[in-house]
Amino acid sequence: HGYGSVMVVAADGVSDGRGLAAALTLGADAVVMGTRLAAATESVYSSTQKMALVEATDGAKSTTLGRFHDALNGVEEHSSGLPGRCLVTRSTGLEGEWILTEENTTREG
Repeated sequence: HGYGSVMVVAADGVSDGRGLAAALTLGADAVVMGTRLAAATESVYSSTQKMALVEATDGAKSTTLGRFHDALNGVEEHSSGLPGRCLVTRSTGLEGEWILTEENTTREG
């Protein structure tokens, strides 16, 4: 696509074939669709988690990026190196508090 050895990867908000086709048409070399595939049969998510994802109506408003839920579930890092996406719940607001605690612990330790 004229970018030399640099690949352009579209991510965040691509949830169906139309979005995938649009990203590729606009020049992306690849597309990341992690959250969309989290409800697939092969996913390690529980049936309750999968149903909650399927029932979410607007991914831009009902999900958020963060590491808080990953830490609670013992996930240190995703294979992509990016933070995981989770459904917005009452607990997602705790991430900012958790980050401050982690930073303070790191500085003090």
